[in-house]
Amino acid sequence: MMPQGSLSLLDVRNWSTLARQYLYRPRLDVLELISANKSVMGFNLIWLWDKIDILSSLLQDLEGLQIKPCFVGREFSFDQLPEALKYFQTGLSVGKVVVNVNEPQ
Repeated sequence: MMPQGSLSLLDVRNWSTLARQYLYRPRLDVLELISANKSVMGFNLIWLWDKIDILSSLLQDLEGLQIKPCFVGREFSFDQLPEALKYFQTGLSVGKVVVNVNEPQ
């Protein structure tokens, strides 16, 4: 018996969707990133979800570093998102390009 629903291994739609997603996935060339002086970074802290004492300690240590905030080059409102993206893509931006989603009231 074949399982019903989305678990069907012979369902052509699932395989074609999977193939399309694979072919159109974002691609990163590490050597190109290095030569363009760019990086992709992130932190995976999911392993700390139940270790509140360790997470609290790390947060206090991080706050104790008194890291200066990043330099904000330009700020845009959410309505100006296309202009912000064009400005960012020019490569002439210095500092962070910030898009404010919630405008201060």
